[in-house]
Amino acid sequence: MKKFLNSKLSNLIFAIFIAILVCFVIKTFILEMQILKSSNMSPTLNSGDFILINKLNKITGYIKKSDIVQYYDEKNSESCIARVIAMPKDSVEIINDDIFVNGNRIYEPYILLQQSKKLNNNKWVLNNDEYFVINDHRELDKYNDSRYIGPINKDSISGVVFFRLYPVDKIGSI
Repeated sequence: MKKFLNSKLSNLIFAIFIAILVCFVIKTFILEMQILKSSNMSPTLNSGDFILINKLNKITGYIKKSDIVQYYDEKNSESCIARVIAMPKDSVEIINDDIFVNGNRIYEPYILLQQSKKLNNNKWVLNNDEYFVINDHRELDKYNDSRYIGPINKDSISGVVFFRLYPVDKIGSI
């Protein structure tokens, strides 16, 4: 029995166990890779892009305006990705396709100029634990951002998209 414990086989089994444990910890608490299934973040991200999501941002609470976050949409029971445009305690108002945060019109360089924003007039005041997220591609009839489901609770956010792995010509930080 001692020979088995000291053998190469036991070392290999132990190494495989440690590798699986490390992968589990990384996937669960630190980093997630995902393939996008929709174009709701186009032109920034497109369907078929491989992205990395930093889950530590959720744990540390470090989420900022313009971050692209992954969140769980409870109304439609699905995981979604959208851009943060307003932080806790902010006020958001949409008037004639323009978005105002705390009374100031926001600049959105990531939206294609030719697309209509298709926004409806409305106003929200966010609580201490809410974020306002919105898709970059506003013409899609995908009703899973804050314009339709309301502000997103911080507990619904699972991480921040920070890197694109594919397509190869677009590899880099987001």
